[in-house]
Amino acid sequence: MGWDRDGTIPPDLETCLLEELTMKAEEGVIRPIACEIIAGSLHHDYEAYAAMEKIDYKLGREVWGAVVLIDSTGSENCPYCFKTLHEMEGPIYYDCPHYILDLLPPTEDDDANHWRRTCRESAASIMYRPKQGNLIKFHSARMRKKGF
Repeated sequence: MGWDRDGTIPPDLETCLLEELTMKAEEGVIRPIACEIIAGSLHHDYEAYAAMEKIDYKLGREVWGAVVLIDSTGSENCPYCFKTLHEMEGPIYYDCPHYILDLLPPTEDDDANHWRRTCRESAASIMYRPKQGNLIKFHSARMRKKGF
């Protein structure tokens, strides 16, 4: 799966992302229910996480998680490049917020369940990081020193 390039200059990244994720077809529509853009890593500028829904007028509604990698190093006419990954593809980006994960229905897909579980574990470890000035209590007096 390659990168898609947006050929328009949107008023902002959010509008561009919404246009990228929304698709209308004769039989229905695919659109984000919720989406959040966060700062990316060294390899790309931003990551977006979305709870996506497909409404098929004959088959009903389907909901899944998606990761969108966003690179803003495009040209003046095509400022953004997107790479969208379905949760069933086993993406390796795990910063999806809890409120988006909570919108996803249960699935039996192993890759999707692994991605969801890892996102929740990642968010839990970030939530409990001590801040400057916090008191840290250790269960034993023995500590390892690494690099000091």
